[in-house]
Amino acid sequence: MKNMLAFAKAFLLLLSAVSFVLNAHGQDVLVSGKVSSNDGVPLPGVTVLVKGTTIGTVTDFDGDYSLGVGDEDATLVFSFIGYTSQEVPVNGRSIINLEMTEDVQSLEEVVIVGYNAKKQSELSSSVSVISGEDIRDVTSNSLPNLLQGKAAGVVVSNSSGNPTSEANIVIRGSSSISAGSSPLYVVDGIIGGTANPNDIESVTILKDAAATGLYGSRAANGVIIITTNSGKSGKTRVNVSSTVGFNRATTGNFEVMDAQQLYDYQKTFWDPATWERDRPASLLSQNTNWQELAYRTGITQNHVLSISGGSDKTQFYVSGNYYKEEGTVRHTGNEVINIRTNLTHNINEKLRLSVRLNAQTSRGEDEASGNYGAISAAIRNIPWDNPYNPDGSIKIGTEPGWIGREADNFLHGWQYNFDRNREEVMTGDINLEYYILPNLTFSTYNRASYSHEKAELYYDVRAKAGKGTGELTNNIYYSRNLITSNRLNYDKSFGKHGLSAILVGEAEKNFRDENTLFGKNLAPGLHVMDAAANIIASGSPGNTSENVFSKGLVQVDYNYDNRYFAIGSYILESSSRFGANNRSANFYTLGSSWILSNEGFMKDQELFDMLKIRASYGSTGNASIGDYQSLGLYSFGRQYAGNPASYPYQLANPFLTWEKVKTLDIGLDISIISRISLNLDWYDKTSKGLLLDVPLPYTSGYSSITKNIGSVGNRGVEINLNTINFNKQDFRWETNFNISFNNNKVLALNEGKAITVDN
Repeated sequence: MKNMLAFAKAFLLLLSAVSFVLNAHGQDVLVSGKVSSNDGVPLPGVTVLVKGTTIGTVTDFDGDYSLGVGDEDATLVFSFIGYTSQEVPVNGRSIINLEMTEDVQSLEEVVIVGYNAKKQSELSSSVSVISGEDIRDVTSNSLPNLLQGKAAGVVVSNSSGNPTSEANIVIRGSSSISAGSSPLYVVDGIIGGTANPNDIESVTILKDAAATGLYGSRAANGVIIITTNSGKSGKTRVNVSSTVGFNRATTGNFEVMDAQQLYDYQKTFWDPATWERDRPASLLSQNTNWQELAYRTGITQNHVLSISGGSDKTQFYVSGNYYKEEGTVRHTGNEVINIRTNLTHNINEKLRLSVRLNAQTSRGEDEASGNYGAISAAIRNIPWDNPYNPDGSIKIGTEPGWIGREADNFLHGWQYNFDRNREEVMTGDINLEYYILPNLTFSTYNRASYSHEKAELYYDVRAKAGKGTGELTNNIYYSRNLITSNRLNYDKSFGKHGLSAILVGEAEKNFRDENTLFGKNLAPGLHVMDAAANIIASGSPGNTSENVFSKGLVQVDYNYDNRYFAIGSYILESSSRFGANNRSANFYTLGSSWILSNEGFMKDQELFDMLKIRASYGSTGNASIGDYQSLGLYSFGRQYAGNPASYPYQLANPFLTWEKVKTLDIGLDISIISRISLNLDWYDKTSKGLLLDVPLPYTSGYSSITKNIGSVGNRGVEINLNTINFNKQDFRWETNFNISFNNNKVLALNEGKAITVDN
């Protein structure tokens, strides 16, 4: 941190010197005024520059500015992201007010990257942007499900049809073997957080090192940045929407045999001498469709109410959402209630406050029929078995005459068993932005979040899975997360040059504990732990863990004449998860791009709206492992001779550190006649120092030790094509096509030896 403090001082001195040099010009004529949008809303952060000079300023929170122009015949240039730049002659005036016009094409390009916003044309990175409208073309309460097929190189998969099961996202192939492969989520500018899909304004997916590198040790698997809706000045807007849909499981070309088909098939290999005895023709009188019994047409409903608006000083957005999904497997489902409030208030002309609160409560159910589960049993059970007794009661599957190998009727377990969970999550942000100087801003982003979850799995004594005693498992989880991110931003335009820099200091602390109780011998229907005759520990009865991250970074971004762009960053991050000798790690990123379509030799062509080449290289890391894996640990959950006992459980590794990933990306962006846009990317991503459990000789007293061993490579190509086929006032037709090819390869392991895992 001493190095970072010294760097911060040098950084501030440099900015002060640059500001002094850039503004050290004659300023005889003072011009002031207010800049607003075409609907009268003040615009803070608008750049006001004296044309042909380096003299400039930016508007404050109220849209006001004041600038010494030096010459009453000067011309002022007003520019702001999302609005058309305008040149206004001074003509001796001392007050110039201006209404800026939105540039629709430019607005669609503005994206959140790292800790700031940029036009997409100015990026030197591989980035995919999906608007809130585009992700809501499918009804789901899970963001990963909504991102499926929306961006090249982003693979979304779900191994379960349970609505409570979150889908898995992998960006540009898995960069690890045993550490996590999920991307880092950033909500409203801060790592972590929660957001309901109905409140999302846009999603930005960062893929290469130039974009992800700012997030240092946790960006090896890509970054997903979520921006939620905010209120706008003007009339209060009320939006109400309701969606009801139906879901049906699909099995593709997979089919199971009916009674006749199975009878004919078995006859081809059965011993003819015993066929009539073992498989009498009377079996054909029963033809049970087990899949029809296991599955259903589920109903999904989503109801949203949002209110937004505000004044020049205060803007607000409040929303409520009720979502309920019935799973296509019977006795599965998910019910969620979400409430969000986003509030922004300009305290004075230099200070702005933002408060964001998000609360969510959910209840989920998974089917708990028995040992095999309904999905598996629906395939394994055979059509000759009748699930019902002659009196209409449901069979267990163990009765005489049951032919199926598993001897299990999931309908019976459904009468008594259940697998349910409930969760409450609360997240609160308090952010402040302060304009120190016209080109220098300090901001602090702070978040506290809390979650509590309880899961219950109950097997009734009357069900086969209850094993004749009845079983109940309770899992209780609690987590608390605190993070602060403090940033110093500098942004200056002088002539054809543009310079921006950011200095960031972050600290994060995460805490989690969990407890498990297992009870046996419960009377029928009494699914509370107090009713269990025996309450015992099952595996690990509980644990507590916490971790701390701290980070310092600096990034400098330069562009010349909107043609040449360069960006570089340095990140120093520390984590308590790693060994005492390797807590800190250094990461860096470099990127550049060249917009050929802005060159003079292309000014007369009318085919290309945008033709850009970009390249980036950098290092990121992966810290997705459990806490305390670098420490030497003892286990105390044992007894010896009736007394509490402990034994060495884990061998220390004080040199354990991050997995490090180096990525090279080369890209081409093309836009033709404002109707066709094509993005091509080639990348080469190599992970080294994988976090793996390396086997040890049993004579050591330990089975393994976690080390930085091995390497994984990912190399691939991404293609994204967008076309506007028809665009009129009342009708717009667009198409989107994306495809990616990724080659994933394990390059090295433990000295060429296999890594084995004991199960």
